[in-house]
Amino acid sequence: MKRLLPFVLCLFLFSACDKDDEELPSVPQYVLTSIEYSLEEGDGVQSELVDGMPRVIDNDTPSKMTYTTSDEEGLKNESLFQSDDVNAFLLAEGDSVKVPTPSEIVDGKIFTTKGNLYTDMVQYSATDQVLASSIVISAYCRLTYKWKQKWDVMTVTYVVTFKDKVTGSQKQSKGKWKGRIYRGGESSYHIEDIKE
Repeated sequence: MKRLLPFVLCLFLFSACDKDDEELPSVPQYVLTSIEYSLEEGDGVQSELVDGMPRVIDNDTPSKMTYTTSDEEGLKNESLFQSDDVNAFLLAEGDSVKVPTPSEIVDGKIFTTKGNLYTDMVQYSATDQVLASSIVISAYCRLTYKWKQKWDVMTVTYVVTFKDKVTGSQKQSKGKWKGRIYRGGESSYHIEDIKE
């Protein structure tokens, strides 16, 4: 019996090594292949006006001066993908996947723009909508400048499709995309004499 023990032990180890050579099932490697947008009940666009920071500029010199007005710096549009599917963002291979996102809703039609990251929140510059103009301030005068920001707030339904690079199998995830996009501003100003 003692002589059989080493033989049985060797046979067991050989069998275990042989199992290591067997092919393991492949781990799915999904890539995002498409994203589609639609309007469902409760989706759509709403416009909102937000007060910008007022500005007061004094010209206490004997010469005219020019003040260049522009929308507040650092304005950021927002893109937010929401999903109840816990795998919705894990399948997207991290932060490198970009997809077209809605830019406008007109008469029930969704228009998209260049890609933003498919992730739960992205902020990106709104400088393409920022406008500037100039106002001449006479000597010894005060300029009071006020403006309002115009934003479109959108909610859209999306369905995103992932494909396994190895097996070709597909998975879909549905959710809501929410965006806040800057549409320019409305301004007004008042000039008053400050000369004593």
